[in-house]
Amino acid sequence: MQTETCQEYRISPANRRCCWYVIISGPVLVAISYWITAFVPDQDSFEVVQGCIVASLVSALVAVPLAWRLRVDEQGIAWRFFIYSDLWSWEDFASGRILKYPSYIFYDPNRNWWRRKLRLNSIDIESIHEVMAVINTHYQLPPAPDVPETLSLKYKFYESVVFDSQGIHLLINKKSFEYQWSDVQHILITRMDPLRRDFSSLIVVLLDREIALRMTLNDLGYNTSWSGETHDEVNEYFLANAPESCIKTTIHGQRSTDREHAKRKIEAAIKKRAEFVVMMSVWLIPIAIMLGCMAFINLTEGLPLLTLFVVVAGPLCVYGYRVQSKEIAELEENLNEVIEGEERVE
Repeated sequence: MQTETCQEYRISPANRRCCWYVIISGPVLVAISYWITAFVPDQDSFEVVQGCIVASLVSALVAVPLAWRLRVDEQGIAWRFFIYSDLWSWEDFASGRILKYPSYIFYDPNRNWWRRKLRLNSIDIESIHEVMAVINTHYQLPPAPDVPETLSLKYKFYESVVFDSQGIHLLINKKSFEYQWSDVQHILITRMDPLRRDFSSLIVVLLDREIALRMTLNDLGYNTSWSGETHDEVNEYFLANAPESCIKTTIHGQRSTDREHAKRKIEAAIKKRAEFVVMMSVWLIPIAIMLGCMAFINLTEGLPLLTLFVVVAGPLCVYGYRVQSKEIAELEENLNEVIEGEERVE
């Protein structure tokens, strides 16, 4: 067996920062509560003490995730939380029984129910890819399903599609649309890592429309945007029957190698940033106006709350916007690299 270098991982820097923001806010809230008790007349001291206790408890509880660790060594992968640890050996990964779920979750049906899932999604995306690369040197996929001759799927509320050797037969509101396999422009597959059969999304791009199949995971299992064949059967069918030149696969969190995926990632990131701005505006502007009015009416009671709101919410909004803008800039840089690479090949 390959000897692995021992490496330990913590929760991602973004999650650690969130924890520390809440931890630091505890003493700040306690100080503001003391200020209110000392200077605001007719203030119930018991309520203020209650608030201080709650703030202190929340700060202590938020510090708990900082103790979580993930260790990769020659024995396998183990996660540790204080004195408790759970080892997933390399023999387990090579057994063919461990399933890969979305969001970088592994599932072992042979373990006790409270130990069946190994979650990697607490660490940052670069570290996830490092760990996944090591796992994939040992990982054995479960047996592949039989490839169906015909793929029949229902998606949305009123659309269904049948894929067969003759082409693609689409039914929308009882109206039929027929396509040949030569009409397929792209089949865009996004996976969490290279060695798996499931996918986050599979988009069939036709001449005038798209067929989008998406997958998520909840506590009950897979949640798919379609009904019919399983995700394994869908994946194997397209790999076996679709034109190979049309299939373009990208890995979540990694740089794209084709123009279509790169462009779509930019569009999704811009949309995500716009939604963030709208969400922050809808929630924060009315609260700021309300607290501003309170401060105007009663300076001693309203000003501390307005100050606390600005100090806490302002930096978080600016940070969130800057992070998403940085992501867009990196995606645009990736697109330019892809275009330059295609031009050099031509």
